Amino acid sequence: MTATAEHDAAAAVDALDYPRDNAVSREVYEEIVTTLSRGQKKLRKIVEDELRDRDIVAEFGATLETLGLRTNNLADSMTGFWVVMWTIIHDAPLPSKTAVAAVRDQVIARLKGNRSAKDVRKRQLMGEGMVYEAHIALQTYEQARREGNTFQLRQMAKSARVNMKKKGIDLGSMRITDSGLQKP
Repeated sequence: MTATAEHDAAAAVDALDYPRDNAVSREVYEEIVTTLSRGQKKLRKIVEDELRDRDIVAEFGATLETLGLRTNNLADSMTGFWVVMWTIIHDAPLPSKTAVAAVRDQVIARLKGNRSAKDVRKRQLMGEGMVYEAHIALQTYEQARREGNTFQLRQMAKSARVNMKKKGIDLGSMRITDSGLQKP
């Protein structure tokens, strides 16, 4: 890659940064709690008790960091989300930093022209929402693997594949290589 291409790639990633606004983070937290509790008061209390004193963004930040990503960037958060969903669908380890960087390039290309990605508040809402989803899914997946719960692993894979297909991405039919997501 030429110096100009590297500069352009870095600028494309940086353009999707967002500062962490606590009010927006609280909005994301409330949306996640509401979604996970499905309108059930008892379940809402359980979800709140589980998440209240945790900084999910910081927790998942450690995972993102191992992949060469960061939490305050929409492209990086979305890439982390895609990679976690791919991992769950294929019951595979998280890919290498090189492969993840190539997936991030694909995510950036997909975000070009996305109006929501141009708004800093919406970038944070989308980014942190995906961070919550990915972190909770990855923790659940890792626990199911440790416990040998093949039924739960199959259910998670099926659910992740269906949800990603709804977003227009068939991760089940793709592999991750050093060139990114590829059809076999």
